[in-house]
Amino acid sequence: MKKQTIPICFDLDHTLLDTLQIRKDIFALAKPYGVKTVQLHQAHGGAIGSRFTPRKFVSRLGIAAYDQTELLRKIWVLLGATRRYYVYPRVPTLLARLAKNTPLYLVTHGDPYYQRVKLQQSGLAHYFSRVLVTPEITKEKMLRRLYAQSRGKILMIDDSRRVQQSAGGIGFPIIKVRKSYKDSMYFAKLYETVEKYQALLSSGSFPPNFAPKSH
Repeated sequence: MKKQTIPICFDLDHTLLDTLQIRKDIFALAKPYGVKTVQLHQAHGGAIGSRFTPRKFVSRLGIAAYDQTELLRKIWVLLGATRRYYVYPRVPTLLARLAKNTPLYLVTHGDPYYQRVKLQQSGLAHYFSRVLVTPEITKEKMLRRLYAQSRGKILMIDDSRRVQQSAGGIGFPIIKVRKSYKDSMYFAKLYETVEKYQALLSSGSFPPNFAPKSH
C-alpha cells in the first residue's frame, strides 16, 4: 500500500528551470541585431513588469519588423530545447520519486501561454496533477484559495522571497530554494529535506522554514 503524504506545491522558474540561463541565451540571440546590453535589460525588465513574453520583449528592442519576426522565431526554437538545456540536473528524478506517493502541484507566475509552453517543453508537465498560472508576483490570491481548499496541508517549495513571505503569512510550511544554479547534489538534499518535512507534517508537527544547501 502506498504511503499517503500531503501535496507539494512547486514553483517553475528558478526552482525547476534555469530561467537565468534562458534569459542569457535570449540576449545572445538578440545581440547580432545590433541591440546593446542596456537595451536588452530594459526590454526584458519592461516585459517582466507586464508579464514577460518573447513577443513583448522583441517589440521593445527597437529593431526592424522583419528582424523582430526572425528573432521571435529563433527564441521559440530555443525554448523548444528547454528539456535538454534548462531543466536543472536531477529535477526529473526528484519529481518522479515524489510523484509515486505524493500529489504534486505547480503554481507559477507569468503569462499563461508562455509559462505553459516552457512547462510542456521541459518534459515535466506529467508529474503535476494541478498546474496554476497567476499574474500576481506574490501568488497570494492563488495561494489563499489553495490554502482554503487544502486546509493548509500543502508544502510549498519556491525561490521567490515575495512568494515565501506571502505563503508564510498565509500559513504554509515552506522549503526555500536559492535562485541561482542548483546542481545534482542540491536536489538530492532537497529530496531528503522533503522527506523530513513530510514526516513532521504527518505527525502533526509544523516544521520551520528551511533552505537546503549543496556542497
